[in-house]
Amino acid sequence: MLDNRKRPLWQNRCRDWRPNQFRILISGLAYTLLDYVRRCGLKGTDAAHWQVRRLREKLLKIASVVTRNTRRIKLLASSTTP
Repeated sequence: MLDNRKRPLWQNRCRDWRPNQFRILISGLAYTLLDYVRRCGLKGTDAAHWQVRRLREKLLKIASVVTRNTRRIKLLASSTTP
């Protein structure tokens, strides 16, 4: 019987060591990348003082479509995007 409860982040989903280690490595790299973007890319803005969690919630959890042309890149967001 499968358990549908949410697991804590520290609890692994697999019994094998390698997939779990890879998942932790990717999570750490993603955190480091967002921290770098916050410190260097958002310097001088209000978002420069946000925590990585808030940055992820405000900037990355937006559903949109990216279209690329030879001259332009368009980001098409829904009308309900904050």
